[in-house]
Amino acid sequence: MKAADRIPLEGLYNTRDLGGIEASDGRRIRPHRLIRSGQLFGMTEGDVRVLTEGYGLKTVVDFRTQREKEESPDPALKGVDHLEIPILDELSVGITRDRESEKGMLKLLTERLDSGVDAAAEYMQGLYRSMVKQEYCRRQYRRFFDVLLKQEEGAVLWHCSAGKDRAGVGTAYLLWALGVPDETVYEDYRKVNELTRGGRWKRSFPGSEKGFPTKGSWNVCAV
Repeated sequence: MKAADRIPLEGLYNTRDLGGIEASDGRRIRPHRLIRSGQLFGMTEGDVRVLTEGYGLKTVVDFRTQREKEESPDPALKGVDHLEIPILDELSVGITRDRESEKGMLKLLTERLDSGVDAAAEYMQGLYRSMVKQEYCRRQYRRFFDVLLKQEEGAVLWHCSAGKDRAGVGTAYLLWALGVPDETVYEDYRKVNELTRGGRWKRSFPGSEKGFPTKGSWNVCAV
């Protein structure tokens, strides 16, 4: 069992090469071809050289919403195609510029917290169900697979913000499609916990010290 290895970069802390992961039939994913990541905002010039020259990066797929992209835009990388395939619809998940909608969602979360319900966990469970069952999300992941199938040379990198939920689900779909055993898929998904312990990551993503989903969280996706 082998999860994806972290690429040693200066400004990115959850960028991993799926190369070397073994399928059930003994075949292994080729290195420098499939890369999962968190957002690219904050990457250094050295990081750019590693990914473009060392890994032959040719395509970046951004899973984030428009608002997320405006707040933390990806850098323009020479010779690299940048594709936008937002996995989540902003209105359906409460990510919107509509101030009244934001206030309504905040009120709902506050009411649930007051009632003793774990609002954050409930919200994330709903989010995962959407990524698995909602037709919009399924269609966007199909677009992502189309990109992978058309890639003839170089590496493809896909990312969301933290590189755990949307990128994690997309990676799981891909690994399953390639015949990777379930336990390896789960281990690769959980590996994000190891990459959130550094202080620099916590400063970039407040609240990450609580960690990310464990194996039990995958029950949410089995509905």
